[in-house]
Amino acid sequence: MDFFAKPVPRGKAAIAGIVTDSTGNPVAWAPVLITGTSPTHQDIAATTNNQGQYRFDGLKPGKYTLMVNASGHAAQNGQVDAEAGILAHLDFRLG
Repeated sequence: MDFFAKPVPRGKAAIAGIVTDSTGNPVAWAPVLITGTSPTHQDIAATTNNQGQYRFDGLKPGKYTLMVNASGHAAQNGQVDAEAGILAHLDFRLG
C-alpha cells in the first residue's frame, strides 16, 4: 500500500510528509517530533524512512507543531491543521 494512501480512521486525524535536504534529496532516519499543546497530547516522535517519509496516525483533530532535527541540518519547525478523516501533509526542506 502506498505510504500516503493508507486510510485515516473515522474521527481521527493523521499527518504525513517528506523531509528533504537543500538539493531535494530525501533525508533518511530523521527524527520528527510533534510538540506543543494544542490539542493536548504527549510529545510524539517518528523517524523518516529511507525515502524521507514520515507519518503520524490516530491523532486528535487540531493544529499541530512539528519539529525536524536531523543531524547535519538546522532544526526546522512547521504547523499544520489536522482534520478528522483527512491526511494532512507537511513537508520539510532542510537547509
